[in-house]
Parts: sequence; structure tokens; C-alpha cells
Amino acid sequence: MVQLIVGLGRDARGESLSAHERIRGQALTHLLSLVRDFMPAENDTPLDNLDPYRRIEVAHPEICRRLDTALTAPLPELAETMLLLLEEHLVDRVPAFSAESLAAVRAVATRL
Repeated sequence: MVQLIVGLGRDARGESLSAHERIRGQALTHLLSLVRDFMPAENDTPLDNLDPYRRIEVAHPEICRRLDTALTAPLPELAETMLLLLEEHLVDRVPAFSAESLAAVRAVATRL
């Protein structure tokens, strides 16, 4: 969530390359790591414990379809898709997350 806030702030200031790296790079990597670590796979696909991108589409096809589509959207739309996925699939599974923390990130994002 921190990378989303930082990336959206940089995007708002015109720091496009840095914003893309924060959201399409770091935030996506963190999100996929959370999906890998906290969500059971939809099948018996063994996931890579070092690279969260490997075989994730096979283990979590619907989440990955949504992300793949969102990756071509503007950064604010991609960030919202990521927040929705966190809210729908991970907020009750990841101890550090809460509905309140997601709401706080949305509130910051709308002010940028």
C-alpha cells in the first residue's frame, strides 16, 4: 500500500518513470507475493518461493486476468484495481491489513 501512495504521488507530480516503477514494479511484486503466501492456489500448481511472478497465472487465474488487464490502464486505475484485489481477497487473510487501512490509502489517493 505504501508503494501505491508513493507511486500515485509521483504520478501526480509528473514523475512518470518513477511512478510506473513504484506501482507496476514494486507494488505489483508485493501484491503477487501476498497472493502467493496467503491465498490457497486454485489447483495443485507449485509456486516459486523466490519469484512471485512464476506460475502465478496458473494458480490464481482470475486475479491475474484482472491484473493483466489493469496493467494497461492509467496508474490511478491500476492502483484502484490493486486495492480492490487486496480488499476482496487479502484483507481478512493478511494480519497487517484492515478495511480501515485500505480506506486510508484510497483517501490519500483521491487527494493526489
